[in-house]
Amino acid sequence: MFENPFTENFLECWQLWKDFRKEEHGFQYKGVISEQMAINRLVEVSEGDEEKAVRIVKQSISRGWMDFYQLKQTSVNGKSTTRKEAGGAKTINLRDRVSAALTKKRDQERQQQGGESGSKAV
Repeated sequence: MFENPFTENFLECWQLWKDFRKEEHGFQYKGVISEQMAINRLVEVSEGDEEKAVRIVKQSISRGWMDFYQLKQTSVNGKSTTRKEAGGAKTINLRDRVSAALTKKRDQERQQQGGESGSKAV
């Protein structure tokens, strides 16, 4: 298993990222090393801030990206700030919708798998 640099709560977000990559791009990490390198990249981009890392993952999912990038910046009264700080409700809403849709799909798949395994046992 890879080394999680954040709290246990982060693992749900990371699983969402892996599900997105598999569903949208047909990509799976080939092993622990490649997954750890991706986590390390996220730590670097987020500067080790877990909340920022979660926002970066959600930004990458909402934009269909295959990698992690700095949070997109907007300008409010001449001051550079993240969209979340700027009150970018539209962006956050899209992220929430994508997250909810992927979570719902994953839950449905788990239910189907549970039903299939139950019928095999009978």
